[in-house]
Amino acid sequence: MEVVFKYQACFFSDDVLLFAKANKEQAAIVREVLDSFYTVLGLNINPSKSLLFCSPSVQNKAAKEMQGKYGFRTVSGMWEFLAAKIIHRPVSNNLHQEIIDGVRMKLMDWSSRFPVYQQEEDF
Repeated sequence: MEVVFKYQACFFSDDVLLFAKANKEQAAIVREVLDSFYTVLGLNINPSKSLLFCSPSVQNKAAKEMQGKYGFRTVSGMWEFLAAKIIHRPVSNNLHQEIIDGVRMKLMDWSSRFPVYQQEEDF
């Protein structure tokens, strides 16, 4: 049986979230995913623009090791993704709605600036 891969043209990829446990094994898997991303799409990950978020339960030493190995900046507490605050603690329904609204606004803004098209090619 022949396997044919189809993909949609990807000119840029700004926002990607990857979740993993904070240990060396999972960090290696995340690195493999990023390497595969490069291999398949030809897009490089810019470590200086990437963030490594560790929950408060992760020891500082482990976070610094992962930062040193992969070059990502570490952040703690609260940060923003797609104009929505990301917080590592229990949250209210209001915050969930804020996240949904932030993503919706980003998508509307993006779709208004870029024409819709579809391009498929056989691998």
